[in-house]
Amino acid sequence: MVIVELITERIQFAPHVGTYARAAVPVEAFDRGWKLDAGSAVLLNTGEAFELIVEGVCTPLEYARVLASIAESGVSLHAVTLPFELGQQLNNPDARDWYWMVREHPFPVAKVPSHTSIVTSNEADSEISRFLQLSAPDSAVMPGNPEIKFWVVSRDHNGDLQATAVGTQWSSGARVINSVAVAPAARRQGLGKLVTALAGQQHFAEGAQSVALGVRGSNINALALYRGLGFDKELHFSSVRMSPRSLSD
Repeated sequence: MVIVELITERIQFAPHVGTYARAAVPVEAFDRGWKLDAGSAVLLNTGEAFELIVEGVCTPLEYARVLASIAESGVSLHAVTLPFELGQQLNNPDARDWYWMVREHPFPVAKVPSHTSIVTSNEADSEISRFLQLSAPDSAVMPGNPEIKFWVVSRDHNGDLQATAVGTQWSSGARVINSVAVAPAARRQGLGKLVTALAGQQHFAEGAQSVALGVRGSNINALALYRGLGFDKELHFSSVRMSPRSLSD
């Protein structure tokens, strides 16, 4: 029997929320949730848009019932995150797949190389912004984001930036690594691995119980890198920016 149980209280719904949803859903953004037969769905109200996160096992019928429930309330969805298997079943051409990867054990303590530093102030913000615009313009986190705890920056012998990673803490409490970027001329030298490991080490040093990051499914090299660094808990998702056609599909 397919179960789609609507739950409107975050505290009551919390036991049913999975790994990614626990990290992604701040209490203040929780609008309502649905307990599925073997998964969960959470509707977020960010203040600017409504987003739906579906996790665990969800059948197309369950998904349709959740969408119908949302539509009945007059809410227009901006984005949906689905288990990858469900995304494939729905065959939406606008879907993009990505992985949520988690490491739950601290990194071995390693000395920070002389050309690399942990930056906790905004002193390098303009420099980092220029670097990311050139090396990774689609970075999810840019300087000025209030979730930023620190930057890991690596420089060449001239003092120019050659790699970055940022440690963020979401309002849900999740510790996340974002904006891992390496200058084109400095790639294939292990710098991405270096700044990611140091960002993870810094997170754990600050008391994190786990550290996570997201990576596109098409980025095979990054997936191999993060798996090699011990991000051994993976959830595979599809994300869709909703449109009238997407909703009807």
